[in-house]
Amino acid sequence: MRHPAWPTSIGASRRDPNRDALQRIADTLKCPVETLLKSAHSEVYPDETAELVRLWFKIQDATARRTILEQLRAAAGEPSR
Repeated sequence: MRHPAWPTSIGASRRDPNRDALQRIADTLKCPVETLLKSAHSEVYPDETAELVRLWFKIQDATARRTILEQLRAAAGEPSR
């Protein structure tokens, strides 16, 4: 479900890791990237959403990201994967 404006054949040196991370989050949540972008600027929880996305991009450890995703799924009542 890659965002159409984001080419898949860009050389590795030109790829934006934040954009790639946002795409992976959208893929995991099975939602369009636009939903995340709208949510980041929503009136519901703008500070918390922006902080969540900002901190997510800073996590380098794959195990830590998986653990956090599992905790988020549990808190949201989603099944574990």
